[in-house]
Amino acid sequence: MSTPAPIRPAFVPTPPPRSWAVRHWVLLVILGVLVVLLLAGGGVTWFVFQIFAMLRSHPAAQQGVAIAQADPQVIAAIGQPITLGPIAGGNIGVRNGVQVADLQLSLRGPKSKGTLWLRATASGTTWTFDRLEFSPVGGRMFDVARPSAPAPTVLPAPTGPG
Repeated sequence: MSTPAPIRPAFVPTPPPRSWAVRHWVLLVILGVLVVLLLAGGGVTWFVFQIFAMLRSHPAAQQGVAIAQADPQVIAAIGQPITLGPIAGGNIGVRNGVQVADLQLSLRGPKSKGTLWLRATASGTTWTFDRLEFSPVGGRMFDVARPSAPAPTVLPAPTGPG
C-alpha cells in the first residue's frame, strides 16, 4: 500500500511583504539620532555666535575698537584697515549701579591679527576705559593710546572797563 499524498489546499495565503522601513529599521534609528545631534549642534553654534555678536556690538567694544583703529602702534603691528574679528569674550554687567564691560576682542589687519583687552565702566553713555591693551600675535602686549580730552579754551581777559 502506498501512503496517500498529503492534501494541499488550493490557495495558501502568503504574508504581505514587509515595508522598506521595517526591513531597514536600524538605518532609520541611526539617521534619526544623527538628525537630532545635528539640530542640537546647530542650535548650540547659533547660540554661541549670538553671544559673540552681542559682545562685539556692545558700545564699550565699539568705542574701544575705534580707539584701537586710530592708534599708530596697533596700525604698525597689524596694518590697516583694522576690522573686528569674529571671536569675542568677556563679561558685561552692572555692579553697584555702574555698567561694567570686561572684554577680549579679536582684531584683524592685512599684516597680522591680535586681541584687544578692555575694561570699561560707564555712567550714562560715556565709557571710561580702565584697561585698553592690544596683544598682537607673536608680539608683546602694549597700551593703546587713549584720545586725550580737549584742552579747555582759555578766553583772554577783558581789557578796559566793562
